[in-house]
Amino acid sequence: MRVMGTIPAVVVVPANGPRGWQVDAVKRAERAGTIRVEAVLHAAAAAPRTLFDATIAALGGFETLASPASRRRRTLRARCEARREWAYAEHISACDGEWPLAIDLTTAPGVASAERTVWLQIGNAPDIEDVIDAQRTGRGTVTLRAQLAGSGGSTDIATAIAGVRERTLVVASLELLLARASLVLTRGIERACQIGDIGDQAWRGDAQAPRLSWRHAIGFVGHTVRDYARTLRERVGGLPIWFLAYRDSRPDFVAATLSSSPRGFNVVMPPAGRFYADPCVFRHDEVDHVFFEDYDGATRRGGISWMRRLPDGSFSRVERVLERPYHLSYPFVFAHSGDVYMIPETAEMRCVELYRAVEFPRVWERTAVLLEDVHAVDATVVEHDRRWWMFANVAEDASSTCDELFIYYADSLFGPWQPHAANPVKSDVRSARPAGRLFHRGDRLIRPAQNCSRTYGGSLVLCEVLELTPTAYREQVIADLAPPSIPGNSRFHTLSFSERLEVIDGNGPASLRRWRPAA
Repeated sequence: MRVMGTIPAVVVVPANGPRGWQVDAVKRAERAGTIRVEAVLHAAAAAPRTLFDATIAALGGFETLASPASRRRRTLRARCEARREWAYAEHISACDGEWPLAIDLTTAPGVASAERTVWLQIGNAPDIEDVIDAQRTGRGTVTLRAQLAGSGGSTDIATAIAGVRERTLVVASLELLLARASLVLTRGIERACQIGDIGDQAWRGDAQAPRLSWRHAIGFVGHTVRDYARTLRERVGGLPIWFLAYRDSRPDFVAATLSSSPRGFNVVMPPAGRFYADPCVFRHDEVDHVFFEDYDGATRRGGISWMRRLPDGSFSRVERVLERPYHLSYPFVFAHSGDVYMIPETAEMRCVELYRAVEFPRVWERTAVLLEDVHAVDATVVEHDRRWWMFANVAEDASSTCDELFIYYADSLFGPWQPHAANPVKSDVRSARPAGRLFHRGDRLIRPAQNCSRTYGGSLVLCEVLELTPTAYREQVIADLAPPSIPGNSRFHTLSFSERLEVIDGNGPASLRRWRPAA
């Protein structure tokens, strides 16, 4: 590939204007200096939006009533509504092939004649009606594909597998999905500008504008209302809680079997109004210590708590060991050069912080900020091939925290940390977000990850790392582990273990507080 620099582009828009998320994608590429929009071509036909927009408006109103806090977020309507943009560019009625790049935002790509044309395919359509069908039918994901076309046909140049039911609120899920779609389109535009000549003849697409029927719209709204009713019924009996589960039967450990066995688990339940999640087991001086997120429903903020395994197999009382005036979670605890360190999640502060134990395990001091100006969650480090590697999910421009894996590397734990050349190295809601410490099985390096395709933390997958260098990354999923069969448990979110103890977390109804394992 060769970088072409800033190139002039024509943007093809529907007669009634592009959607907000599409405008954001193009403007993002403009701000980066990749393109310069010099002309706007209005397609003859308007996008078929009346029914779709009515459906979105109905859901937006319903969910604003159901969750007043959602008013503080950027609304889905802002991403979907038609906009009149690019007043500074020439508006033309035909495109005669003089443009090096056409960015097609219509539902029937191929109207413009250009050296290359880029557009976004969402699922089975170049618009978001297929997402409605995915929501209505219960499909967990849709594939986002930025496509580039020239005389030789079309090819995918940026892809992502995004979840359609990542959040309880449907509108919140759609907001995240469209934020991801906008980013994938931007990446497609940028990569289109890095590709050399692809042919002199114009390409014309044959995609058909999708149609959302009244039957589908009514079914989708009905499906959403039923989901809310089910959620409300669950909450009448108390909010679902996150809890910890542990066992010491090493032959059943996930690391030993690369599978999920339900045997031997005991449960650690949080007090009312709190939940426990993100366990990290750290063995120190022949004693197993468990650090975890301790979320307080009253303050709506998490801190890091700790408990110690006692000789009789029970645990010491839970103690809070790290608290800040912002949310903390996912404590990643490890040893290095004779000291014990912790990297808690501090995404609220848009940074990744490193803490050192001054008096293990109760007193910690911040020693470094490893990454700044990044919304990174579940940062997990490993020393491999004489380098330090950090795996984290990063949310760019208010997108999801569950579907894009970024890697950073450094010669020293304390930095400077450099972004991987292929970031994001993975864009797949089924296996991107970290779920615990990487471990070796023989000479294989295994990375636990979350499968959030059906819901956040729905199950845990194991990925074998096949290639890890500053410029290349490959992994393959080798197992998808269902939540352990603790009555009512519906999720499997984090895995951590030592030689003698394995700890996971799960989620279920408040009635789980009364559950006890069979004797």
